[in-house]
Amino acid sequence: MKIIMKKAVYYFLIGIGFGSIIYSLTLILNNANSQAPWQIGMVVLVSGCMGLVSMIFALDYPAFIWRLIVHFLAVYTMYLFVNQIIGNSKNFLSLSILAQFLLVYALVWAVVVFMIRQKVAKINEKLRERKHSL
Repeated sequence: MKIIMKKAVYYFLIGIGFGSIIYSLTLILNNANSQAPWQIGMVVLVSGCMGLVSMIFALDYPAFIWRLIVHFLAVYTMYLFVNQIIGNSKNFLSLSILAQFLLVYALVWAVVVFMIRQKVAKINEKLRERKHSL
């Protein structure tokens, strides 16, 4: 139980990190003047929940494509929800909103894949070092 809780907190915090960066960049790109503390709090909370949904990728079943579809739909639903709550609901279900989300989703995946590859490269390097020292 302790390990699962630790993992959940880790995913929640990673979600907050990604969400905060994306939200800040969105505010800058849209020339937003200010945000109420409750709006920022909602984004942080929902971003953490998006991180928790990412725990689905730690599962072995179902197939990756199904986990990706479920993840995408859950995260997109949360994205629409938080935008509705904080008042960014212009063209709520428009293709431009979906396109923006898809762009950000793909960029986040690119960062995640890069980070995973870096981690794997470090592990492989340590294994090579260990193999040569034996």
